[in-house]
Amino acid sequence: MFSIVSKEYLVGELIPAVYYPNRMHSMRCSSHDLALLLTVLAIGLLVDFDLGLEIEVAQLYIRLAWSTALLPALPTIATVKCLHLMNIYHGMAGDKYDSHRLLISAWQCLHYIKLHEDPDIKAIKNEEAYDRRAYFWNLLQPILWQSLMTGILPSVLETPHECYVLSEQDEKDYDKREAVGFGAWSSKFTYQCLRPVTIAVIDPNPPDYKHILALDERIRTFPIPSSSPNSSDLPSIMQHFIYSHYREHVLMFLHRDSFKQTLTDNPMDPLTSTRGYSFTTTYESACVVLDSTINLYAKAKYHVPKIWRIWANAFCATVDDVLRRRRIVAHHIFGNCFQVVIGAVAVLTPNVKLEPCPLRKLEDACALFEVKASCASSALPKVLETFDSALRSAGQVVPMRHVTHLTADLQGDNIVFEDTWSVRLYEEVMQAAQAHISD
Repeated sequence: MFSIVSKEYLVGELIPAVYYPNRMHSMRCSSHDLALLLTVLAIGLLVDFDLGLEIEVAQLYIRLAWSTALLPALPTIATVKCLHLMNIYHGMAGDKYDSHRLLISAWQCLHYIKLHEDPDIKAIKNEEAYDRRAYFWNLLQPILWQSLMTGILPSVLETPHECYVLSEQDEKDYDKREAVGFGAWSSKFTYQCLRPVTIAVIDPNPPDYKHILALDERIRTFPIPSSSPNSSDLPSIMQHFIYSHYREHVLMFLHRDSFKQTLTDNPMDPLTSTRGYSFTTTYESACVVLDSTINLYAKAKYHVPKIWRIWANAFCATVDDVLRRRRIVAHHIFGNCFQVVIGAVAVLTPNVKLEPCPLRKLEDACALFEVKASCASSALPKVLETFDSALRSAGQVVPMRHVTHLTADLQGDNIVFEDTWSVRLYEEVMQAAQAHISD
């Protein structure tokens, strides 16, 4: 979040402007600047690792931010960033509807004030130009991920004269953070890989399989920076986490429809499908996302539970598309691809030999979601239900250490699948498992 509002700007400019408005050389503070500060404070309280998720003071700050943001003022970059951070707050608080709506509003406001245009057009140079470009790509990335989850593209996705990607030299000159979360590499990957994948996946007229394979090759050949995380530095750990699975996360979405097609073509042996490559790619990518999440939790188990998107993506890779028709979104869960994928492979194709073993990876997911985090515990019953069905399909006995969880009330849980693809896949998995047991 420091890539949205830097610590230097927060401490050096925004706070003094709010508390000392008449100080010499202080920036002028509008109601939207105040709303931005209040939203930052609300998020700060929400992610305070010494406090719980439900914090009355954080709720007070966000209500004040809403009230202040509604006061009449000309929209500025502070307006866009306030909406963006409100999106993050409501996502972490489990309010999916407001979270999605606020992100789209931020994107629309950014275009309204023409912040999407490259600074060169207005002769803006140096650090200010870098900050504007960095923020454009920082906002575009979640817009694309939200589009992949919901299946809806924003009204404006590509425009003439949009911001250039960041250069390594500008990042080195102007980015003051030690661990860069959204720098030159991320903007280039978004431009060359993530946006084309989003357009291809959501296009009502899907591209042919050759185009999917061409995007696959582009993603695989895109260089991933090497990183050696400092075990005591959370930003460094998180940067390493992103690098360790980001490519596979995008590949998983690129191939997910083809993965589904292979299960339709030959559910007993999807590897024989003409799109069998997508089946193995989606499964292997889901395993990488799961392993990356497990490794992250081992390194930062006191910090990870409050970062809800991590659990969402992990849940996605384990129990994906078969889950979609009945429930469309859940508290604290934002993605659903890797979990559904591994669950689908384990339940629907028990006789297909894959490495790593789907049953073992699904059990790893169960162990991960047994941690004491509200984001994870809400998903645990669904993961265990999938694991139970997979074991029964394979003719194996449910491990005793999981039995106590299998009686959980699965009708009243708060799991919601962000994307309808995952809901459909999950339901098909469970139907196939029930049919197998009946036989």
